Amino acid sequence: LNSANQIFRYNPEAQGWDWIPGNLSQIAVGANGDIWGINSANEIYRFDATTQSWTWIPGSLTHIAVGADGAAWGINYAGAIYRFDVPAQRWVQTPGTLTQIAVGSSANVWGINWEGLPYRFNSKIQSWDLVPGASLAHIAVAFDGAVWGTNSGNQVFEFDSATGDWNAVSGTLTQISASSNAVVWGVDASGSIYWYW
Repeated sequence: LNSANQIFRYNPEAQGWDWIPGNLSQIAVGANGDIWGINSANEIYRFDATTQSWTWIPGSLTHIAVGADGAAWGINYAGAIYRFDVPAQRWVQTPGTLTQIAVGSSANVWGINWEGLPYRFNSKIQSWDLVPGASLAHIAVAFDGAVWGTNSGNQVFEFDSATGDWNAVSGTLTQISASSNAVVWGVDASGSIYWYW
């Protein structure tokens, strides 16, 4: 997305960006090719690769996330949490409230509440489990289960699933994204881009 909310897709053959008709304020892409977006009116759209166009999906969200397997989750203006039920083709509300949600897969969904506390969705009991040890401003979840976050001071943390601890990582970032534990990228306060290895 550019500053005018126009949509672009990277074309590796041309080594450049192709413009895609439409305007979105947020876009989310799953490894399986599922692409979802939200416009400035909080309307939800899903990209149809066959027609190369956006399909309006009923609902209203302010934040959306898509996992590697296409699992789509979102949050509305009040922090209510929704997941997209593919067979029913509708959004289903889950308990709780969050300010941000991150999806690695349908079995790996995390979020942050207004206090910056991280939660992991427990699909067995359809509830959110607090994962103590960090206060976060941003969270990223990879398809392989890797979880990364940054706090309000831009400090970086990696979740250790074996110990249940949040481990500090050197550097400061304002935003972080992970597709796997080996592929983690971030942006700092000056706009510089970093790759963790």
